[in-house]
Amino acid sequence: MTTSSNLNEHESLGTPEQALVRGWLKDVDLKLRTAALYVNGDRRAPLRFSASMGQEMIRLQTEFVTVSGQGWISDDDQWIVIDVEEITRPEAKPFDLDEFLNNPNPRTFDPDKIVRASEPFDVDEFLRCIYEARGRP
Repeated sequence: MTTSSNLNEHESLGTPEQALVRGWLKDVDLKLRTAALYVNGDRRAPLRFSASMGQEMIRLQTEFVTVSGQGWISDDDQWIVIDVEEITRPEAKPFDLDEFLNNPNPRTFDPDKIVRASEPFDVDEFLRCIYEARGRP
């Protein structure tokens, strides 16, 4: 859905990144063609969509959805805006308690099978690599 006006509006933010985000679709505004995707409770990703996607956005409002498109991320790893290219609702089978309780091969937690790092893990170094890959200091 990226239009020339959208590109000009975020030109100073640099190159957009591919976005694939899941969350609750809310605050759909057909007039402004905007919405919000609530991820992990309080984190919010602003969305923009084309006029042709309006009815689908209204239909999926308040649903858990997957959004793909192009977006920009701030220095504190928050989505500034995502231009929606596709939105889908994951197919989910309702939870069946009887099926769960009668599973002949239940998955159980085995602490002896935990995969552990073989050496210390430096979180700051890991984040630095991510920021460098994004072209930020």
